[in-house]
Amino acid sequence: MTESQCSVPGCGNVRTSRLSTPQKFHVFPSNPVLCREWLEAIENSRFDPKVTTVLMTRIHGLRVCSDHFRHQDYIGGQRNYYAALKRGAVPSLFPWTEPESETVPTTSLSQQQVTVSWL
Repeated sequence: MTESQCSVPGCGNVRTSRLSTPQKFHVFPSNPVLCREWLEAIENSRFDPKVTTVLMTRIHGLRVCSDHFRHQDYIGGQRNYYAALKRGAVPSLFPWTEPESETVPTTSLSQQQVTVSWL
C-alpha cells in the first residue's frame, strides 16, 4: 500500500499502512458534482474545482481523512475506521473553520422514557 496524505491544507494526517492511523482516508467521490463540492470545501489551491476532474483526483491519489467529516456524515452516526460515509456527505471540519460542537449520539436512562409496569 502506498502512503496516503490528507489533501486538506494544514492537515498533517498521513497513512503509511491500513492500520497505521486511526483516521480513515476517503477517496473523492466518482459523482462529478459531489467531487466538485469536495474540492470547493477543502480549498486546496493546487486543485481548481472548475477544471479538476474525478479522474484527476484518482491519478493524484487525493484523499480526505475522517477528521474533516462530522459524526452525522457517517452511516449510524459513528465516526470510526470501519464507518462508511452517507451518500452526499461533504467534508466540513477544517483548521480554518470554527469548531462545531458535535454531539456524539448517546443513550442513557436519563434520556429515555422508562415505563415500569407491575404485575
